[in-house]
Amino acid sequence: CMGSLFVSLVQCIKYVVQTIKKNSCENGIARCFMCCIECCLNQLIFVMEWFNSWAYTYIGIHGTSYMTSAKNVMTLFDKVGWDAIVHDELVSVVLFLQKITIALLTGFVGYWYV
Repeated sequence: CMGSLFVSLVQCIKYVVQTIKKNSCENGIARCFMCCIECCLNQLIFVMEWFNSWAYTYIGIHGTSYMTSAKNVMTLFDKVGWDAIVHDELVSVVLFLQKITIALLTGFVGYWYV
């Protein structure tokens, strides 16, 4: 549950930033700055949840503690290289975009010929 604790701490910080942005930011520059901070926190939460999924999988396979599993996952990433992990994430995005493009093209062709 250590990984969930880290994610929840960052989410608490994000909610504080959202509250500050919503209640007290009348200035446009300050509001933009708070939006940038919120965006960075959202990306950090995404990366932490993604890494936690790998660490929890390692815990399930080997039965070690969270910290040990997180260190071993980082070692595994360094050995295998980040390329395999990045490719794993990018392939799903590219395939999704291809599905959307084909569906839109099919819709347009069907619309023009019917």
